[in-house]
Amino acid sequence: MRAWELFSLIMIPVLAGFFVSEKMSSLILPVLNTLFFTAIIGWLYSIGSVFNRKLSQGLRKSEVLFTLNVMYSLVFAGVLFFNIASLQSKLFNESSFLIIFSIYFIFASFHCFYFASKALVMCEIGRDVNFENHTKEFFLLIVFVIGIWLLQPRINKLMAISSE
Repeated sequence: MRAWELFSLIMIPVLAGFFVSEKMSSLILPVLNTLFFTAIIGWLYSIGSVFNRKLSQGLRKSEVLFTLNVMYSLVFAGVLFFNIASLQSKLFNESSFLIIFSIYFIFASFHCFYFASKALVMCEIGRDVNFENHTKEFFLLIVFVIGIWLLQPRINKLMAISSE
């Protein structure tokens, strides 16, 4: 996928949110936010899982925690967006519930960025790396609006090389 296609896919829900009427916002905005977040997490999952599988057996990392964190992030974000929209849900009335699951949500999201950036760099250079070797990619994934334009061409190049 080209950078502009990915950028459009991720940003369409954001831009569509500006055109939602106030009457429909409580119904449509949670859906758009969930689509936006799903596109970002889906991109991270595809980077992490595809490039991790392309590594040699000795370099390959376990994807169990990564996959669980992707699923948790998607479910929690969806529940959070729809509960914030309703503001009447009893699910998040318990602040201890919200704090505990929000802290893990933050960890899970950062782990997704970490795993994807590490898998990308390891696939590029063909050896195990530490955080200082993939810090730039980590932050480019977090700041995805810029990161898409800088990382997606590299991703496409790696995919083309590996498919030959």
